[in-house]
Amino acid sequence: MSLSLVDMVGLSGTPIRVFWNSWSVTQNTKLMQNPNKVCEFCSEEFTPKRTDARFCGRKCQYTSNNRAKAMDEGYLKTIIKVIKKNRAILKHIFEDFKIENNIVTKSYLKDVGFKLGYLTMFLFDSETKNEIHFIGDYSIEQISINNYKVEKR
Repeated sequence: MSLSLVDMVGLSGTPIRVFWNSWSVTQNTKLMQNPNKVCEFCSEEFTPKRTDARFCGRKCQYTSNNRAKAMDEGYLKTIIKVIKKNRAILKHIFEDFKIENNIVTKSYLKDVGFKLGYLTMFLFDSETKNEIHFIGDYSIEQISINNYKVEKR
């Protein structure tokens, strides 16, 4: 906060000196320039202290940011669950099932709940021209339209 001194001329023409708080004048000028806005979280109308204000206060700002973060984390938790389930299915096929050449059909994978597209990494095999999808230490490779080969890498 700073006080400013200004020489002014009074109504009678006599010089006068005026002190004022420049911070409050600046703030009031800014408030006049900022029309009322609607809070993005609670939808209440408020007079912003800054031109880029989006929320009426800290509580709405923090709550909005925390909910957005929780939604992101929830989405990631869902993806991780699917990847864990896919890995468990591949482990079951490879270790417990003992299928010939570890080849399974697309319909079987669908029946046991395997979701294609959820993986941790993929490689392109230049010899076979196939993508090899990895889910942890297991891989699944499409060898024909309806058949997949499961391997432990």
